[in-house]
Amino acid sequence: MSFQSIYKVVFRRNSVFVGTVFLGALIFQTSFDVGINKFWTSYNRGKLWEDVKYKLENSGEEEE
Repeated sequence: MSFQSIYKVVFRRNSVFVGTVFLGALIFQTSFDVGINKFWTSYNRGKLWEDVKYKLENSGEEEE
């Protein structure tokens, strides 16, 4: 794709350019958020509430 065709499609009208920037930011934010959440969950596996909830609830019932 040449620079002239990119200019004609994206940069020629301000409204299209701003929309492209917002759409790109939204896509980047969503993909970055999903990626960081997956990394955080895998890095902290076994330490999160979802992982230890069952163990803690069962250990409290055995003591009573």
